[in-house]
Amino acid sequence: MPNLVNLDALIPRQDLEPGVTIPGQTPNTPSFKMLEMEIDNNTRYQLRKPGFQRETNAWDPKKIVDLIKSFLDGDLIPAVIVWKAHDGSIFVVDGSHRLSALIAWAINDYGDGVTSREFFQNRIPQEQLDAASATRKLVDKTVGTYAAVKLAGRHDGTGTPEQTRWGRELSTIGINLQWIHGGVEKAERSFKAINGKATPIDPTEMRMIDDRKKPFALAARAISHRGTGHSYWGQFPKETKDAIESAASEIHKMLFEPEYSDTFDTIELPVAGKAYSGEGVKLVFDLVLYASRGRRSPGAERTLFGSSEAPTSLSKALDDESGEETLEYLKLVRKTVDLITGMSTGSLGLHPAVYYYSSTGSRQPAAFFAAIHFLQELRYREKLIEFTGHRKEFEEFLVKYKDFINQTVRKRGGGPRGIPNMVELFNSIYEGVSAGHSEGKIAQNIVKRPNLEFLKIPLPITGGLSKSGASKTAKNAAFIREALASAIPCAECGARIHRNSFSRDHNKRREDGGDNSSANLVITHWFCNSGYKEHRVAMEKKKAKGDAAS
Repeated sequence: MPNLVNLDALIPRQDLEPGVTIPGQTPNTPSFKMLEMEIDNNTRYQLRKPGFQRETNAWDPKKIVDLIKSFLDGDLIPAVIVWKAHDGSIFVVDGSHRLSALIAWAINDYGDGVTSREFFQNRIPQEQLDAASATRKLVDKTVGTYAAVKLAGRHDGTGTPEQTRWGRELSTIGINLQWIHGGVEKAERSFKAINGKATPIDPTEMRMIDDRKKPFALAARAISHRGTGHSYWGQFPKETKDAIESAASEIHKMLFEPEYSDTFDTIELPVAGKAYSGEGVKLVFDLVLYASRGRRSPGAERTLFGSSEAPTSLSKALDDESGEETLEYLKLVRKTVDLITGMSTGSLGLHPAVYYYSSTGSRQPAAFFAAIHFLQELRYREKLIEFTGHRKEFEEFLVKYKDFINQTVRKRGGGPRGIPNMVELFNSIYEGVSAGHSEGKIAQNIVKRPNLEFLKIPLPITGGLSKSGASKTAKNAAFIREALASAIPCAECGARIHRNSFSRDHNKRREDGGDNSSANLVITHWFCNSGYKEHRVAMEKKKAKGDAAS
């Protein structure tokens, strides 16, 4: 599938304030002319998107080019629905994709231009850059640049006959408008009525729109946007605003770097998959709900998952007036994420390819949340050190019997419904390895468990690389298998290390005479370098004393 094009920067977003259209100046402009979309035109600077508008990132390059060409050819294009505020701002209630596509053509910004780079603080993911480049090439090939068409209309012979015709009509053609007359409430009702029928919005996006001033929605927006883009938190004091953006940027980096690529030439995959997608936004929103479940519902700290709450239940939460509550939510998310990745001393540094991806490289959100919950339960019971002692065997089983997770996804789905079964699966594996059972016995016990009776024992993954001519899926599976087999192991626990979460440690401790030479340095997980190593050394000293006494 082609990447979707991010045009969200081209029409600024602004919250609607109560008010009515300007008395005595009822808007009657029938259309926006193409020339009004240019970068230095006053009309364009009046345009706003209301805070409840969806993000303008749902079209692929072809759809943008088709819109531009249809517009130039005079084809019927649905009217853009607009509302004028008391301060003169013109809010695009419906049709922001249509209008943004024309603006993008006029100013040559398909998500990577001057306006977009300023909007995203020059932190634009590669997928967005690729989509912008693909769009620009397709536009240039199909209709030509806006500058070229404009020039062709003024000077004969500088463009194709079609470009000349289009260029001569630029001053007269426009996109039709339909004005909403009334106050803020009517504008918002109109938006929901339109998008609830003809163009439905994803349920997660609608929930974030409805609860846009609540801390869980603000935290999710901030993380998804890595603290850039439209500042939904811009009304907060500067110190709070800066803290939100900094925390969100750090969490985004932990979850989504390195950037996901469909071409598997490395197993250094991002923890949470593809950021530049609807799935990425949903995962972040669900993560915020999961991490904050105890704060939103006191006593629910150990409940399995929070996103099954009804929107009406979530909407009972108070709006965040100061930004402090949003910061608290971000802290809870950071604490949750720190357990599985990052450079904190408590990070287990789980390898994403072991826990959250299928054998062919597909991201599995249910496994992501199940792994977090499984480990949080171990932390609550103070069993993380014990787990670390069995971690290598636990992960080897996960890698060899990946199809247990795949079967669970096929049966229960990759969303919340599959998470309890995934947790049950992890618990069953851990019980087996901690009891010293063989892989075969662990697999037999798994399929006997009441909540896992739908599982069939898969063949363990073995064998060499696929032959040439194999499918992309088979090649991905072969690469991941071989790459995992040769991944760097932790010097303490023996489990695989991910690039986002490793520590350098002294093989022989300095207090025991070790030096700082490269020969004495090893790579470990952060948790293994702190809590687990301290426990191991203490046990070794205790044993040595016992041996000496005997």
